[in-house]
Amino acid sequence: MSETVPNGKRVVIVGGGATGILLAKSLDKSLDVTVVEKNDKFIHGIAAVRAAVAPSYAPKIYIPYDNTLKKGKVISGTVTNVAEGQVTVEGMEAPLPYDYLVLSSGCKWPKFLRGQNSAVGIEIQKLSTANASEATNILIIGGGAVGVELACEIRFLYADKKITLVHNKEKLLSPTNFKPKFYSKLAEKLERMKIEVITGDSVIPQEEGIPEDGFDREVKPRTFQTKGGKTIQADLSFWCIGGTPNTSYMRENFASSLTETGHLKTQLTTQLEGHNNIFVIGDINNFDEQKLAYIGEMHSKVCAENILTLSRGGNKMKQHKLNSSVVVLSMGPQDGVSQLPFGVVGGILTKTIKSKELFVGKWWGNLNAKQPRQ
Repeated sequence: MSETVPNGKRVVIVGGGATGILLAKSLDKSLDVTVVEKNDKFIHGIAAVRAAVAPSYAPKIYIPYDNTLKKGKVISGTVTNVAEGQVTVEGMEAPLPYDYLVLSSGCKWPKFLRGQNSAVGIEIQKLSTANASEATNILIIGGGAVGVELACEIRFLYADKKITLVHNKEKLLSPTNFKPKFYSKLAEKLERMKIEVITGDSVIPQEEGIPEDGFDREVKPRTFQTKGGKTIQADLSFWCIGGTPNTSYMRENFASSLTETGHLKTQLTTQLEGHNNIFVIGDINNFDEQKLAYIGEMHSKVCAENILTLSRGGNKMKQHKLNSSVVVLSMGPQDGVSQLPFGVVGGILTKTIKSKELFVGKWWGNLNAKQPRQ
């Protein structure tokens, strides 16, 4: 590790997604930062729903890490085990030592949303895009933000396709504590888009199981059954389910820190319960709030302040304020609905905030990368 960094404090961050890389940038000037990321490039997951169905869009969501950090580094690898003071990375001869460890490894999602690397991801999204174009009757399983946004992206591109969205809870999205006005606006827009919504029911996978890539690789007529007894005809299905935490590397030495769902027991200081020098940010902590990108950014800020405080010998920890009342839901490039601190708003403001570009330009800038012209 570099000896020129003040304090000589070694920070290892597991996961170079949005929360992890923002944290790395915040600490880069003051500490010795190493990010371990399994993928070759940053995947801008917010825009993956558009990359999955819009022709030629996929390359925009894969951003190189080359110029992101000035002092620290991003190394490609998969963390297989965490122990006190060190992490094991597959393929590395020696473990990586740390003074502070940050776990930001995110959740597992279908491959059409999060490919293992950029080349694989782009090829998968080329196929999903082609299949969405060819299909006439599309079924989307999962009515969280991803499923709703995907359905609307398809409708924006194709006015004549039948689209059915099935969600296992009575209300779309999760958690379901938004204002009645938000749900009514969302329902009105989905109805106007002619997207059929079935809630409180679950689709039974076909005999061959849930598709490995999260969508059918072949467009052909299929008959789906729901647990509630409904029959749905579709020639293409997208499975927008997942969100399983990537925390298997904690099982050997920190099994008691895992919840039944695989999340990590985390204090509001973002510290792992019982471990002052291990932090947990993003989707894998057990905070009772939405798992959204902007909330992950809030985790990063709290975590950065607390690590810097500890590295300087302090002990006054900042706490994260739980947030579950704000959502910005894109519904294609031209529409959307949001619940903001001052109220519920519709398409014009949501388009400006998110829908038009899905923060693509912002994230190329965040990583100090130049977005290629297309």
